[in-house]
Amino acid sequence: RSSDLAMDDLTQYQFMEPEECETLTRGVYTSESIHCDTLLTTDRPDILIILLESAGEQFAGAMPHLQQLKKEGIYFSCCYANSWRTDRGTLCALSGYPSFPTISVMKIPEKSRTMPSIAKTLKTQGYETSFLYGGDINFTNMRSYLISTGWERLTSKDDYSLTEQHTGQWGVRDDITFNTIYQQITSLRGETAKHHLWGYSTLSSHEPWDVPTKTMDDEVENAFSYLDNCLYDFVNKLKQTPQWNNLLIVMLADHGIIHGQIDHTTPLQKNHIPMLWIGGAVRQPRTIDIICNQSDLPATLLGQLHLSHDDYSFSRDVLSETYTAPTAVHNYNNAQWICDSTGHLLNDFDLQRPLITESKDAERLQRLNKAMIQLTTTDL
Repeated sequence: RSSDLAMDDLTQYQFMEPEECETLTRGVYTSESIHCDTLLTTDRPDILIILLESAGEQFAGAMPHLQQLKKEGIYFSCCYANSWRTDRGTLCALSGYPSFPTISVMKIPEKSRTMPSIAKTLKTQGYETSFLYGGDINFTNMRSYLISTGWERLTSKDDYSLTEQHTGQWGVRDDITFNTIYQQITSLRGETAKHHLWGYSTLSSHEPWDVPTKTMDDEVENAFSYLDNCLYDFVNKLKQTPQWNNLLIVMLADHGIIHGQIDHTTPLQKNHIPMLWIGGAVRQPRTIDIICNQSDLPATLLGQLHLSHDDYSFSRDVLSETYTAPTAVHNYNNAQWICDSTGHLLNDFDLQRPLITESKDAERLQRLNKAMIQLTTTDL
């Protein structure tokens, strides 16, 4: 099987003795949450996680409403995508598990179904869980992954009319699915309703960039402008509802893309993604300037809910006093990029050398980069 062949390739990431690997990564992967403050007004909000298709920070200029919302919530200004594909980024964000240069964990059911996930953890607290994706939810084994990691009620392309199913190349366009999520949230009634977790992946900001509005000349930027307007309308409508008061909306991109001047030679820009928490459950607006990965969402969120995240070995609570060595990694096509307070570095495992070295402490950063890929592939 292809997954077995891929697993054989993992031996190429054994660079050092396990003891040295553990020593190097000990300060990077911390698990305990110790807080001096809290970001939320409640430790049991209703939660919506929105994965914004391809919406890296590179498109901030096309998304002015998102920039405005950053001033209203908790904006993680130094968040980086783990990977360059939706299936990988989704698993990183929801399960707090790393991505890999040549393997999609979501496509390996015997591994993906063992993952922890925000949904699985919150189900133990009595949360009801549902996930919406307007496209083919069987693509890249997504349905299997979602069901096995605690998402109970799935809504996808098949649940819409034939007309709606063909409103976009990938399925149901975003203004329609945003309305579905709005209906699901506002259908909750009264104090007796259980707490709820929704997951939602947008899809219109993806090639062929077929959106129903035209506000910008560049077709790619125009698609992100459309997403931005959908998001803004959705949030403004929700603000008028009683459900807003106990709601936490977490939005983050699944990955960035190559466009214009941005490509693999500019990883600091390409991998930079927004992560923003807004809603009535947010205590006050603030910006958190700490380097982190999208895979740190589960530990950071569960830490704020005062829930254990011990089973998320590679997700860090970036707000914890134990998070003392902020680091982000990103990988694609047998290369891994790493970023920390000293700068950043991109290593090509095929060429066995760094392609980009912009760090005041490059030798240590290269050792750490190798140690992190060795640790994570050993776990896989």
